[in-house]
Amino acid sequence: MVNPPKGDGMSFADEVKKENRGTGQRCRTCQLLEQMKPEDATEINAVLADRNVPTEPIVRALNNRGLEIGSSAIRKHRLRCVIS
Repeated sequence: MVNPPKGDGMSFADEVKKENRGTGQRCRTCQLLEQMKPEDATEINAVLADRNVPTEPIVRALNNRGLEIGSSAIRKHRLRCVIS
């Protein structure tokens, strides 16, 4: 049985964003992006936001550039930070 809506007037999208708020700390990927030159971060952010690009090639390319980051950090970033 489905519970009735709580009636607080919040849209479903806003409710999902609220529930997806996390700990308030910046994720590992966000921290790395903040340390980069703005033009590099912008380029990488565009690729991260493109859902047609799989995670693993992104991880390999970042690792090839000397950035130590794993696939789980990229997946979490895409799930939690890119949609917010």
